Amino acid sequence: MSSSYTEEAGMVVYYLVVAWDAVNAKRGIVQPLCDESTATWAAGVLSAHYPDRTYETVKRYAKKGVTIEQMEAFGAPVMEDLNMLKLADQLGLDWYN
Repeated sequence: MSSSYTEEAGMVVYYLVVAWDAVNAKRGIVQPLCDESTATWAAGVLSAHYPDRTYETVKRYAKKGVTIEQMEAFGAPVMEDLNMLKLADQLGLDWYN
């Protein structure tokens, strides 16, 4: 698996997307995402599925001691969910929400 997670000042950098008016809703906050371009893509996927929400990308830093490998492990199911959501939307399927 290719990763674009990076480190700055000894901390892993990651991104999240958030719909501030829906933070308590399903997919109101989606994290971790490996880089800004992935976060922008994710915001587009989510905005297409939830047209009443506006998503913003936010850059964050993991606590010291968190490794890139750990972020990859946490990020993999997030990307799988987003890809499934995009595919279901493209196929016009409403079973995956």
